[in-house]
Amino acid sequence: MGPGAGGRAALAGPGHGGGDRLLLADLFGRERAVDPLGRAAGWPDGVRAVLAGAAANESMARSGEPVRVAMPWVEEAA
Repeated sequence: MGPGAGGRAALAGPGHGGGDRLLLADLFGRERAVDPLGRAAGWPDGVRAVLAGAAANESMARSGEPVRVAMPWVEEAA
């Protein structure tokens, strides 16, 4: 990831600065909102998030030992 562009973020209301409303609309709305920056997460991102949580729980159960997470369907960045 590169450096940020700077500036101020526009808040769209309560609930995580409007993010809750946007997330709920994306999940349950009839039409998808435009994502000009391509920031929407796909299912591989969701799988990675779940595996990160599972690995953290396993690590805590092992007194903080590192845990290797295998994701054979994901190509590693070169």
